[in-house]
Amino acid sequence: MTHPFPNPPRGMLIEGGALVFAALAALAFGLVLYAYLIAVEAHLVSDRFATAPATLPALALDDTAIADIRARSRRFDAERRAGKPATLTLDNTTINEWFAVTTEIETYRDRIRVQMQDDAMTVMLSVPLNDHGFRGRYLNGAVVMRPHYRDGTLRVALDSVRVGDDELPPRLMDAARVAAFGMRLLLNHLPIRQLERTSRLWIDDSRLHAQVNQ
Repeated sequence: MTHPFPNPPRGMLIEGGALVFAALAALAFGLVLYAYLIAVEAHLVSDRFATAPATLPALALDDTAIADIRARSRRFDAERRAGKPATLTLDNTTINEWFAVTTEIETYRDRIRVQMQDDAMTVMLSVPLNDHGFRGRYLNGAVVMRPHYRDGTLRVALDSVRVGDDELPPRLMDAARVAAFGMRLLLNHLPIRQLERTSRLWIDDSRLHAQVNQ
């Protein structure tokens, strides 16, 4: 049986990691929007948002996948509560499954997909702008970044930003990197208590790894 992104009980999944991931999603959204604005200013794209959503990779969760996510989440949480070393590793399939059923970031379920390669993360977005004054319009794009979170500090190396089907040229990527730096500084200064539990979060060998403070 296939489920339309069911909700597990709140708090079952890695709390700090979910917030770091949510921060990365927010960063990607901000960068695509910023890239769109500077691309319009440079006359590289039209001044109208897309009229249709982008096609993102499909994701279907069955009973087996849901059970596995819940079992891994319970095991991770039990180890953390028992004071044992707690680690979690997600590949390209499980990171999107985990993302889809995490209640803390459920707003992005159908609007974001993630693809990892080596130490890089591609965040693909297709966000409806009905709530932002642009009814029937969509912000479509993608960001390739190399995030690393450790002991309360998020660092992000920005490789590329795509708006619709167009990638920002090098002359505009410098402005995007400055914007990314400013957004990262803001995220690092948010007083989010749950982030104290996450000591490290990084990507290696096309997998997301998380470690939690005891």
